[in-house]
Amino acid sequence: MKLSPLFIGLAAAALFSFSCAEAAGVAEKHAAKNMPCTVCHQAPTGGQDVEYTKCVQCHNPDQLKTAGEKIKPKFDGLNPHAPHFEDLSCMECHKGHAPQENFCAGCHGK
Repeated sequence: MKLSPLFIGLAAAALFSFSCAEAAGVAEKHAAKNMPCTVCHQAPTGGQDVEYTKCVQCHNPDQLKTAGEKIKPKFDGLNPHAPHFEDLSCMECHKGHAPQENFCAGCHGK
């Protein structure tokens, strides 16, 4: 069976739009930089939470704390990148495939 170029083009477009639809939140930003899912996820299809150690391979924690000082007023004067929890995952706020959430607002108000 010979596939027409039109069919191949439509199939490629559908696959591309599906992969873009899957990328939301920070995943969308990473995909826009042509980073494959395996940069953050072990499996090409994801399927597990991304560990903090993966995030800090590219994102410097000290630079994040400095950047967090600029957004303190939004968070009751707290720096969201210098939380009082040592084990707070980046994914608590920066959702991979969903819009960001203000995790701190759960206790500190909105």
